[in-house]
Amino acid sequence: MRSVKMSFQLYLILLVTSVLAEKDKATTEPPIGQYFHWGEVDFQSVSLSWETEKLHSLLDAEITIKAVLTPGPGPERSTIAYLSDGEVTLDGLIPNSSYAVTAAVVRGKTTILELKKNIQTKVVGHGKGGVARTGGFSITSVVVGLLFTCMALVLD
Repeated sequence: MRSVKMSFQLYLILLVTSVLAEKDKATTEPPIGQYFHWGEVDFQSVSLSWETEKLHSLLDAEITIKAVLTPGPGPERSTIAYLSDGEVTLDGLIPNSSYAVTAAVVRGKTTILELKKNIQTKVVGHGKGGVARTGGFSITSVVVGLLFTCMALVLD
């Protein structure tokens, strides 16, 4: 009788373990962090985008991006968007500065995901519309100015 009772207990333990393992297997999803992508950092902003089609159950959640100047105390910038927006840009950063950036996905009072990244903003004049473009424009202006001066002297 005792061996029957022990076998029954062992059977129950195996059954419960099997059921719990299947339940865990069925609810395992890939980490949602893989659907978020940091964008380009320019001289005053950083952007973050995400794949809304893969996050359909979280589209009502908010995402907050906060940038803290490093090292030490300094100005802090933040902005909020909904996941349904698909992207967010944090503006107003100081050029040529280091920031610790944190993005937090929050639904209600529950933080679902937190992403962190250290960034370095670009020096003013580098990147889009930077030194290369304005520098070329300056040289062109000087050459055209000299050309008009020479023409004025010749025509006089």
